[in-house]
Amino acid sequence: MMDYETFCKLKKLHEQDKLKSSQIAKELCLDQRTVIRWIQEECYRPRKATIGYGILDPFKDEINRVLEKHPYTATQVFQQLQELHYQGSYNTVQRYVQKIRPRRSPAFLNVISDQKTSQKHRIKTSTHNAAQTSAYQEIPTTDFLHPVPAIF
Repeated sequence: MMDYETFCKLKKLHEQDKLKSSQIAKELCLDQRTVIRWIQEECYRPRKATIGYGILDPFKDEINRVLEKHPYTATQVFQQLQELHYQGSYNTVQRYVQKIRPRRSPAFLNVISDQKTSQKHRIKTSTHNAAQTSAYQEIPTTDFLHPVPAIF
């Protein structure tokens, strides 16, 4: 893609330094056909942005409507779209669902314990011993001052 700075260098090399298109192409690391095309231009014209039409566009309203009512996964949305004759890929649906669905922040549970009332807490931990399915382990209170992920 030609930017304005490169266009100005190209014009200077051609008009002032009188270099040939092959020499300019080598100097600016461009294809010779690109140089020839831009030499013929009187002024710089940036490429117009094209607004693309995606395969998912006709279904976006339906996706938004469905996700407002229910917290479906991208897989469930994809299956519903296939019933509506959607021909695109799952990845396209997944990227769109991730984009419109707000990110969930990780949930943490902070446990603060008063050391005066209890010096030690007992928690249940699982073991790999076949004869004993669970064991209790005593943990000092200070270990509970760190954030613990909430499990639902």
